[in-house]
Amino acid sequence: ASSAVPLVRRHLASFLVGLAAVGCALGWWLSATDGVDRAYYATEVRGAELLLGAALAVWWVRSPHLPRVAAALRGRRARAVGWILLGADLSLWYCTGLSRSILLPDWPLFPVWATANAVLVCALIAVLACGVGPTRVLTNRTLVWLGQRSFGAYLAHWPVFLVLDRTRFPMNEWALLVFRVIVTFVIVEVLYRLVEHPVRTGRMWPGRTLVWSCAGLAGLGVATSSLVTVAGVNAIVDPTALDLQRRAIEEFTVPP
Repeated sequence: ASSAVPLVRRHLASFLVGLAAVGCALGWWLSATDGVDRAYYATEVRGAELLLGAALAVWWVRSPHLPRVAAALRGRRARAVGWILLGADLSLWYCTGLSRSILLPDWPLFPVWATANAVLVCALIAVLACGVGPTRVLTNRTLVWLGQRSFGAYLAHWPVFLVLDRTRFPMNEWALLVFRVIVTFVIVEVLYRLVEHPVRTGRMWPGRTLVWSCAGLAGLGVATSSLVTVAGVNAIVDPTALDLQRRAIEEFTVPP
């Protein structure tokens, strides 16, 4: 075991890519056995996309080939690559639905299109890190602000939208949407300033403290989830909203 740790550290990027491949395979298996919605909500499947990004980050700071790759990406012939990657990824998002794709209907979201999206985004990040292509557009201050908080908004919006329903706050559709968005971003901003940004910059939980803190939070999450019952969740969630969400997921397809 002691000899395995240095080996993993030496080949960490490859190890992360291997874990991502396992997640992709799980996505294919869960889609085939339990349905695409099961794969879509599975952390072990969606983690593959994050792991590919982590592998890129490790390779970027450790690889001896980086100067040569960066020089090639900054070359005149490669300057259009970033725009091509951005266009390809936006097209993929437009053409691909939860159930099937306009381009190749028989190719599943997991693992094909989800993996393709992760690879395209990683390649685009590499181009942007070299300061070429759509760097100026995507480093706009508003887009950067949204990007820094986008994952927090993704995590926070779902419980906010479920709790702040029309039965508790009787208002028209647009007013309720604005209210939900405001509450979501207030929560997101607090989490970003008090937790996310301090952790990311090393001001909170520096060094190995981060590892132990994450392990503690993971244990707390497992313990909390084991105490939460379906009945308890349903008691605070509008059943009509749940039914509408379930039917939307089942019926959502990309039009032919």
